[in-house]
Amino acid sequence: MKNFTLFLLILGMVASFSLPSNAQNLKGSGEVFYHTTFDWGNPDDPKGWTADEGFYFEDPLDNGCNWHWWPNDSLNAILVKEPPFRSSSPEDGHLCLFAGLYNDYITVVSELTAIDHSVVFPTFDCSDHSSVMVRYETHFMAYSTSSGMEMLVSNDAGVHWATYPVGFDCGHKQRPNGAAPGEAVIFEANISDVAAGMSEVIIKFHWSNSGIYFWLIDDFQLAEAFDTDLVMKYFTMEWDDGNEGTIESYSYNLPISQLGGALTNFEASLVNFGEFDQYGVHLNVDVTKNSQSIWNKSSEPEWMPVLLLDTTTIEEPFTPAEFGHYKVTWDFRQEETEQSPENNIAEAFFNVTDSVYSRGDDTADESFVWGL
Repeated sequence: MKNFTLFLLILGMVASFSLPSNAQNLKGSGEVFYHTTFDWGNPDDPKGWTADEGFYFEDPLDNGCNWHWWPNDSLNAILVKEPPFRSSSPEDGHLCLFAGLYNDYITVVSELTAIDHSVVFPTFDCSDHSSVMVRYETHFMAYSTSSGMEMLVSNDAGVHWATYPVGFDCGHKQRPNGAAPGEAVIFEANISDVAAGMSEVIIKFHWSNSGIYFWLIDDFQLAEAFDTDLVMKYFTMEWDDGNEGTIESYSYNLPISQLGGALTNFEASLVNFGEFDQYGVHLNVDVTKNSQSIWNKSSEPEWMPVLLLDTTTIEEPFTPAEFGHYKVTWDFRQEETEQSPENNIAEAFFNVTDSVYSRGDDTADESFVWGL
């Protein structure tokens, strides 16, 4: 197990995953103590909406392109054709920065009005909370890079700020987690090291390094962390073809006549998002064929402190030898009962066939098309 030192920039650690059905059913130690759905629509306001008390907006370049409220409707501009955002509360609108509309019909990059804007939330009193989680639903598309998408947190009324990247490491026109247009994706971060026990916590979202497309946020929550909450960050495995000079990924369909190798280096990483250190943490890898378990291995149990990011590898090879439909399951486990088990397990599938060979399955590798 490999341990990585975390810097202040990412002390909270970030997790992201597609919206599960129980997204708002936090309970026990995961109690929500602040929740807004950005129900800001106001027909009596000339602009059609009024922000809740305590919110304000920063426009340091004074160009007028800033965060705003957006109703439950499509986003349409010359370079944006986006369906309505399917958040958990779509009916009352969302927080939005629609850069594509502000720069509509401008197709020369050098002529775009640059984005450098923030929405600042009211001051939160977290003095009675021993842990603080940020959780919200989002969808976006950015030009060139999402590196300018940030969440900043201050515990001294804005004098100093800790910065959390919230752009899902997306590139040009990519969507968070490869989600389909309009799909809600959950962003979650543990900001306890900055916010827990503090009485003047300020959170703001800042977007720069872009000039077109959009960013949507809805159902923003602050909650206490679960006592036990391991979150898997990624998972992978390798196909060993007997050539020491190559590292090969597995194939979705593999003819039985071309097996001649084995799956190995089953690897996954996770972060302890819970409030307490965890003991006996280990990775279990299970291979099933036609719904019957035929191979199972576990790593050595480890101690995992809060907010530690670890990577575990099981090197023992598995050699498929028969026709069939195979499933590989990565599952992190610990001594205590996991309170959110849905985010520390992953699956991958492959088939041993009579003649069909293919690297990928029937899903697209990319969620965008290169262009402006």
